[in-house]
Amino acid sequence: MFFVSKFQIGVDHEIGLVHKFKVTSRHVSDIAETASLLHGEE
Repeated sequence: MFFVSKFQIGVDHEIGLVHKFKVTSRHVSDIAETASLLHGEE
């Protein structure tokens, strides 16, 4: 048995710094995590 994880990363597009980083299991959809990665200054 092995485990598969996905990394959800929020990056500031102007300066390239990561502002949020989450590790989820593979069955969590990318769309489900989108709102948690946004910080309101996009």
